[in-house]
Parts: sequence; C-alpha cells; structure tokens
Amino acid sequence: DAALANGGDGLSFDAGTSGVTIGGIVDSARNLISGNGTSGIWLNGASDITIYGNYIGLDATGTTAVGNSSVGIASSGANNLTIGTGVSAGRNVIAGNGSRAIQPQGTYSSLTISGNYVGTDATGNVALSNGWAVGTNVQDGISFDGGVNATTVSITDNIIGGYNAALLEFWGGTATDVTVQGNSLGIG
Repeated sequence: DAALANGGDGLSFDAGTSGVTIGGIVDSARNLISGNGTSGIWLNGASDITIYGNYIGLDATGTTAVGNSSVGIASSGANNLTIGTGVSAGRNVIAGNGSRAIQPQGTYSSLTISGNYVGTDATGNVALSNGWAVGTNVQDGISFDGGVNATTVSITDNIIGGYNAALLEFWGGTATDVTVQGNSLGIG
C-alpha cells in the first residue's frame, strides 16, 4: 500500500558504515523494499555491503510493481559492494522503480552485480521496467552516471530487460577493469 510507505529512502547507509548484509538466500530473509519516497537502498560512502535475495520495487509476490520513487539501489563512493549471489538463491529482483534499477555514482572500487533480475518480475519473463516516472532518458537498467570513476566492476549472469533506453550504460566518466559476461539482455 503506497499510503504506508515512508517519504525517504527504504534503507540508507552513510560513510563509516561497513560489513552490512541486506537480505539472504532463503525466502524468510528476503526484504521487501518498495513504495518509498526516494530510493529503495541508498549507500553514500558505505563499504563492504552485500545485497541479495530482495524484492526492490515489487510486491511480496514479485509480480506487481510497487516502485520506489527514485532508484532501486543508488550508491555514491560505496566500495566493495556486492549485489546478488550469482545464482537463483540470493537473486535480487529490481523493477518498477521511478528511475534506474542500479545507479553507482562517484568514485568507488570493487562492484559485483551478479545473478539478478533487473526490469522484470520474479520469473524473469515479464517486463516491469524502472524509469516509468522520469522520462525516456533515465529508463536504463544499470547506469554508471556521468562523473563516475569506477575500478574493478563485474556484471555477470543477470537478466536485464524491459527498458526503452539502455540496459547497461557507462557514460561521462571512467571505468577500468570491467567484466560483462553471461547476461541476458532482454526478458526471458
């Protein structure tokens, strides 16, 4: 119910925060991070963060969008960030949010995005894109924004689909030691 959501981020961690696990590999550990006034998860300088097994921007069934108003997972300068486990146990489903699904910004190192469903429902077969509320220029699945300075990025084994713009985008910054492998670009 949107009336029950808060006006800010679902979860927010700032600099000095480290060693946080959000979610887990069993259904009972899943967080439902949806319908919030800004981002689902906001990491501002936090480090050693693991995010897995969550529904971000969906209802409890994983089939209907209940988007956060802004980005599903937004980060700025968050080092050693892991999103997904690479296998179905621990997969995040990130869809239906008002802006991008995952949006790293600033300077950071060691980001792994693996085994998630981005822009789809929990089956991976139905499009539920992010970016519906903002415009076609921000309907990207995963976007490394202008000014980003990224080192050691691995994007593997995800399904990324359901968008009118880029599924995966690097623009206006620098990125070194980037691996993109085993992803399905498009639903299904």
